[in-house]
Amino acid sequence: MLDMLKKQSDHPLASLKSTQQLLGNLPVDNAVKLLQEISHWVEVATDPANKFRLDHQLAVLRLLDETAYPYLNKTINDYFTVQPLNAFHGNSMWAALNEYFTRVGHAYLSVLRAYRNDEKGSAAIKSALPLVTARGMVAVAGSLKCAAVRYALVDHELWSNLAEYYALAEVKQYLNEPLTLYAESDGSTTVQSVFAATLMWQACGVGSLNPLQMHIAERLITHLGGYLTIDGQYVASSLLAFDLRHSIPPMRLNGDSTLHPGLRYIGVSDAPQYLDELIKMLEKGKVPEKIKINAAYSAELVLDVARHLARYVSATPPLRRNPRRKISVNLCVANGFSELEELADMRRNSMFEVGETWETEDISANGFLCILPAGRAGNVKVGELIGLQPEKVERWGAGIVRRLSRD
Repeated sequence: MLDMLKKQSDHPLASLKSTQQLLGNLPVDNAVKLLQEISHWVEVATDPANKFRLDHQLAVLRLLDETAYPYLNKTINDYFTVQPLNAFHGNSMWAALNEYFTRVGHAYLSVLRAYRNDEKGSAAIKSALPLVTARGMVAVAGSLKCAAVRYALVDHELWSNLAEYYALAEVKQYLNEPLTLYAESDGSTTVQSVFAATLMWQACGVGSLNPLQMHIAERLITHLGGYLTIDGQYVASSLLAFDLRHSIPPMRLNGDSTLHPGLRYIGVSDAPQYLDELIKMLEKGKVPEKIKINAAYSAELVLDVARHLARYVSATPPLRRNPRRKISVNLCVANGFSELEELADMRRNSMFEVGETWETEDISANGFLCILPAGRAGNVKVGELIGLQPEKVERWGAGIVRRLSRD
């Protein structure tokens, strides 16, 4: 027994003092590496094998998370730049962000589960439950964002974890308790605002935005969180429904939606009016400081995203105007403006060699849904101009990539 206690006392996270000493040796001049190291210690802090009391686990976890916060923000700002990133550095930053959000999301949820099981030290953390829940939800939102910027399918566990966070807050009745996420954050928020903003962002057509636009949309909707509502029953302003019992993304409500007690309804309340006011300000070339967005982003760039969001939070969302028909056709593709330029040069057109062939899955009057082989998808970007020539058709046409989803 004495040997076990001695082993515990030698652990780098066994006390806040030793944890601070560990943090003092982190590479503060390299945000990506620092995040990677803290991600490791976050996982260690809540490892049951260490047998830390729950209140100590949370104290260490908060210290780690708060130390990482400014470096997390720096990495996010460095990743979401106006100018294209070097592929190697971009991948390194993405991996560090994804790992950090994943481990922090799991760690805070582990603390809440231990509290629910009344483990030793549970009573001491009761007052911190709203903060634990909100930070955990922010981490889940970060994981969703990491998947979105790569147009990847979302792990169903993320929806399950988000539902679990919300359900405990609802049972313990602290959904609307004001809190400050971090000392460096401006203003207060609530668990409900974080939850509603996460779902609204995911439902606002992120697959039709490029990564930078996704980031701006997330910043705008985070600021919009206070204008969103959550109800246990359908109300006039309800726009989305989220099923707490199943690991599925939020769904847009329509006349055919099935209603049941496990659903929570996200309403837009005064959000459309707020967005209208924001758009008017952006049209004048001003980005409000209260949004807390990178100063390098122009008002025009933010305006495009705000208009996109306004269409999705309106009572009449964008609808498909033309039916899609299941037709399989091979398309010759000139991917990107430079290849289109070459194609348009009539003196060289006969010598032009198409670099890619895409297969359609369905077709409408003004669009194609195409399936690309895994190795070909890396160079395709939302908003990119492409040349298209269906098989057995002599003429070429031009199109724009509107949406992406990677399986």
